[in-house]
Amino acid sequence: MQPSRPRNLVLIAALQVITVLLLPPRLWGGIGPAILVAVAALFGLLGVALYRLRAWGRLATIFVQGLNIIVRLLVLLGNVAPPAGGLDAWLLGLSLVSMALSALILIQIDKPEIQMVMQ
Repeated sequence: MQPSRPRNLVLIAALQVITVLLLPPRLWGGIGPAILVAVAALFGLLGVALYRLRAWGRLATIFVQGLNIIVRLLVLLGNVAPPAGGLDAWLLGLSLVSMALSALILIQIDKPEIQMVMQ
């Protein structure tokens, strides 16, 4: 018998790409189509692995979302207040939202019922 999938696991599998793609409008012009295809393929693979209850999918999700938080913090440190003055509100706001969503995903994927199903 196939174990039932928790609803929040299916939601994580479908929506975790949003955390990485939250970028200010000025940065979208510099992203090439090849990078977008690679990101879509990576998250498609992660989503399928989570949906099929593969343990490596959970591990990869933890790695990607944790790395997203670290990278966003590093980008914020050097770029939120440019030397010319002012505050990049788009970068600050979207980075904080992205980090919060990544933290929420990490909290959800670390719940005992998801760990039990993914073994």
